[in-house]
Amino acid sequence: MSHARQQIREAVAVTVTGLTATGSNVFQSRVYPVQTDDLPALVVYTTDEEVEDHNGSKTIRNLIVMVEGYAKATADVDDVLDDISEQVETAIYADLSLGG
Repeated sequence: MSHARQQIREAVAVTVTGLTATGSNVFQSRVYPVQTDDLPALVVYTTDEEVEDHNGSKTIRNLIVMVEGYAKATADVDDVLDDISEQVETAIYADLSLGG
């Protein structure tokens, strides 16, 4: 079984795949070299994690997952990125448990 961080990152990537603005251009790596032909696109990765042990009975993890939007540098790039952001937020807020 994969690590919880990986499962969460993958769940976020699945959640944001297929959006109108970015389609299937979703990559799970902070170092993915996004090509012009892949734009617009999303890059999903984790950055930081805080682990809290509660008396040995359970562990609580707070994980930061980044979803970065990329678009071609055109006159309306800010509008495109705003559309991407809105779609990502709507998709993630629709199921904050990400299916689990």
